[in-house]
Amino acid sequence: MQLADPLLDRILAAIAAWQAGAADGRDRMAALWPDAARGDGLHRCLLAHFLADAQPDPAQELSWDRRALEAAADLSDARLHMWQPTLSVAGFRPSLLLNVAASYRRVGDVAMARATVAQAQAASLVLADDGYGRLIRGGIARLADDLGDGAPGGAKGRGGSG
Repeated sequence: MQLADPLLDRILAAIAAWQAGAADGRDRMAALWPDAARGDGLHRCLLAHFLADAQPDPAQELSWDRRALEAAADLSDARLHMWQPTLSVAGFRPSLLLNVAASYRRVGDVAMARATVAQAQAASLVLADDGYGRLIRGGIARLADDLGDGAPGGAKGRGGSG
């Protein structure tokens, strides 16, 4: 039995609105941040994760990606299961690291992008050989390959993270 979590419900509704293309979707998510910032790791991690995707400015995207990663440290598997029943924190961490690495690349900090993609590679060892694991490992591999030449610039998409 899941406990009621009105803030999580509001966060998920705002994310769904943004994903559906609602003109005010990003604003709806941003308006929830003050409450989420006082909430638990799931509130902060989930909202920051999607707010990062909604940012047109790469520096703001990086800031939100880093917040999502930091919030994951306060997240338990049981709590994460309220959003994704099959995902573990250890399994979500490679995706979060991939997003941070891709954002570092977009802001031109290739050294930090390389360091973070190396962390993502190490963290990805826990991923199963399933669709999600292959998606995240593939995104990490593509970004690592892209960073091989040291050229700064925009990564293609968010590396396949969800």
